[in-house]
Amino acid sequence: MIRFLIICIFHGGSILSKAHSDGHQDLSMPWWTQWNSSSIIIFSLSLIFLLYGLGWVRQKKRFPHLKKFSYWQGGVFILAILTLVTSLLSPVDIYSDFLSWVHMLQHTLLMMVAAPLFAIASPSYMSQWSIPAAFWRKWWLWKWWGKKTFSNFWVKPTQLVVLYGLTLWIWHIPSLYEEALHTAWVHDLQHISFFLTSYWFWMILIDPARKTPLRPELGLMYLFVTSIHSMVLGVLMALSPTVWYEPYLVTAPQFGWDPLKDQQVAGLIMWMPAGITYLIAAIILFLKLLFPTFWRLPKHSEGLRFRKPIAFLGVSKKSPGFSEDS
Repeated sequence: MIRFLIICIFHGGSILSKAHSDGHQDLSMPWWTQWNSSSIIIFSLSLIFLLYGLGWVRQKKRFPHLKKFSYWQGGVFILAILTLVTSLLSPVDIYSDFLSWVHMLQHTLLMMVAAPLFAIASPSYMSQWSIPAAFWRKWWLWKWWGKKTFSNFWVKPTQLVVLYGLTLWIWHIPSLYEEALHTAWVHDLQHISFFLTSYWFWMILIDPARKTPLRPELGLMYLFVTSIHSMVLGVLMALSPTVWYEPYLVTAPQFGWDPLKDQQVAGLIMWMPAGITYLIAAIILFLKLLFPTFWRLPKHSEGLRFRKPIAFLGVSKKSPGFSEDS
């Protein structure tokens, strides 16, 4: 459900972005009045907020001893939603079609702010508490099979790290980047792939509700490699003597920006501010290395793990795929 709503969010955003680039948006008004009014995005964000909120309330009632953890994680989720609002509904979305640095700011908000915040908030886990027990009794076998198949085939840390890196670099190839500026469905695919691959990447590193957390030393290695190659991309963009993306040669001067300086600022955004997220994640992983219980749910709260809540909702703990072990 959460993944479907995320796809709706970015699909709705790209439809409006296409309308902006076709000239239907009145840019003569002050920039702070330029807001995206996509009903798809607003509805999807509202539904995600409702599902998470309902699951959060039920989970808090079930495990009152985790009240402090629940409030903290709920606050992180609100910050994640506000970040998505900023990147997809605010003037950032409107001007991302015309200025390279604004487009880079939007991508940074999606990949380096919203995605890690969502990973910390564990929306997939929290939202499952909002689903009626009858659903789990009827569909537990399908969910177990899907999770097993998906995890065995794809959700491997190394594969996700490689996928994240390939997604970042491939979409900055000029031909693909420019196509995303002009074609709605390509713009869809770009933003969906950016957000989902970054969410998966941060999920394996810093999701506190993850049943089998990644070893901190391995996470630090993945984080180091990813930060280096993303920094290299930002440096190449910032120091390039030529403009990579031709559409900005036309649109940037309309807003008083030199196209090359526009691109340099975009590269600096990828190079420096985005690196703050890597630093924070590295600190978390380092503390996990020193203190094994840091950034994990308490031992007495194993019911918060993905399989145990299903047992609480009505599925037998002895059903295939559900074990007492954490």
